[in-house]
Amino acid sequence: MGFEVWNDNVHKEPSQCKSLEKAAKMDSENILIFDADNVTAVFCGSKDYDEEYNVTLSHCECQDFMYNKKGQAPCKHIYRLAMECGLIDTAVEPWSTYISYSKAYDGIIRKIKKIDMYRLLELKNYIDENY
Repeated sequence: MGFEVWNDNVHKEPSQCKSLEKAAKMDSENILIFDADNVTAVFCGSKDYDEEYNVTLSHCECQDFMYNKKGQAPCKHIYRLAMECGLIDTAVEPWSTYISYSKAYDGIIRKIKKIDMYRLLELKNYIDENY
């Protein structure tokens, strides 16, 4: 079984890059049960260790998958399951590019949030007047 459950384009979304990055950083202690033969796992919730999520390559019981992604894109648990099964190697293309893109995207968003709009308007006026 491959990771072709999902259309390749879904992985290119910035939010998916973030999910993939989180999966790569996930502590292996979060995996309570791993069944490579059936490609399933049980993960504990990262914030509340009382929660458990049953995971396959196409479904997860976590809130991110069920409510935020509405079952239309993999969550970090699905990505991590795929990694554990050897279906994703984050060191090779295209996955390494997705992780790099996610980090760059986050950096740009942080810088945009810090922009002082008044100073930006001053810069625009300066450019308009001088060029």
